[in-house]
Amino acid sequence: MVMSQQNEINLGPGDGASDTPDYLLDTTAAELLADSSPHQRSALGLLAISHCYDLPLAPMLGRLGGEASGIFSRQVMYLASLVDRGEHPLKAIEDLDRVLSPSSLLALQVAHDNGTLSQLYRAVLRRPPELDSDADAQREIDARFSRLMMRAFFVMLIVIFTALKIFPELEFLIRDFDLEAPLAMLYVYLVLNLAAKFWFIWVLLLILLGFWLAPRYLRRWNPVAWRKTVSPKSALRRQSLAVVAQNSDASKTGFNRIASFLPIRKLFPQLAKSSALDEAGNASWESLASQGVITKREADTLAGTHSGQTQAWLLRWSAKALGDRVRLKSSWGFNLVIWIGNIVLAGIVFAMCLTVFSTLLTIMRGI
Repeated sequence: MVMSQQNEINLGPGDGASDTPDYLLDTTAAELLADSSPHQRSALGLLAISHCYDLPLAPMLGRLGGEASGIFSRQVMYLASLVDRGEHPLKAIEDLDRVLSPSSLLALQVAHDNGTLSQLYRAVLRRPPELDSDADAQREIDARFSRLMMRAFFVMLIVIFTALKIFPELEFLIRDFDLEAPLAMLYVYLVLNLAAKFWFIWVLLLILLGFWLAPRYLRRWNPVAWRKTVSPKSALRRQSLAVVAQNSDASKTGFNRIASFLPIRKLFPQLAKSSALDEAGNASWESLASQGVITKREADTLAGTHSGQTQAWLLRWSAKALGDRVRLKSSWGFNLVIWIGNIVLAGIVFAMCLTVFSTLLTIMRGI
């Protein structure tokens, strides 16, 4: 179907991609680094260094692949072999989904098409190494959760010692004086018997806890620095659209790149439908809203401006709002778990103390 000219997306700043302001490139570079893991940041940095300083890329990628592990290592080593054979790095990375994040690769591809790749690489190199904006809050949550785990470990030791050493002695004294056990001891024995009967649940919880702790404390780098910013797919989609709107002079170039590029198509499954593109290969904000990529209100706002820079700013603002909302929910959930965990541990300690002292009072009264 043919879209009206009024609703067509202006995917470029109007005066050409070469006039893209430095602050927009710096914003794009900051997003690329925030949406990437540390290894992906390293790969992006090597691409920028090789391009800006005309250094051989294949040996540097080979060293990075040797230091890493898993799928990332294998893909980087394969990329190094392709680059060594003369293939363009951005072309070779298209089939490798772990080397760079989808948004990073899309930004590099669009910048390459519009002749701003050198500027974007220089913006990446200008970015100082820094933590994500929510790193301090997440680090505090990790510290509180770690303290909760330490408390749980010591409470478990107390419960095991009390159940194996103290309770048998108290039970022997109660039987020896022919006394009736207090209700607290009966309830604690009932809970301990149930816990012993369902021992496999505790083993499963320990395994799950190990999976949670291992990536944070068994890595060679800082447990905070490796963390990737928590962003929903809806926020990543808007960031990708902002990259296209800011840096691409033609909607056909930008959206054909999104619709045909496998890593990005995972974020834009709706664009695979033919109704998202018109007969000229262009897209409109209304068509994207109809496919659920953006909301109707966002489409109306974006259709009202023909500046690619303004459209990029609006999309980035929307992406940041969505990301902040998800991070707030995640932090609230962790804080709730920590509070509930502390209350449960305090209740266990209180129950054990109440049982011991009530039993001792019963024995003292019976003597």
